[in-house]
Amino acid sequence: MWPQGGGRPPEKPVTENLSWDLWLGPAAERPFGSGYHPFAWRGFWDFGSGTLGDMACHTMNMPFRALDLRNPATASTRV
Repeated sequence: MWPQGGGRPPEKPVTENLSWDLWLGPAAERPFGSGYHPFAWRGFWDFGSGTLGDMACHTMNMPFRALDLRNPATASTRV
């Protein structure tokens, strides 16, 4: 779907319409590279959660729907 687990993209000048410091949020500071924004950030653990976190919501629901499961009626824990 997009690059996963690779190295950081080569440094490039920040585009005019992007506040890079704000976009980084709590992630470690790093130079801008076009491999992060606007789409491939998903493949970096600092910004997303890789393929599993991004695509699982689209694929893990298939068994749920096929088995016609519903929301749980109760929950319990062992102490």
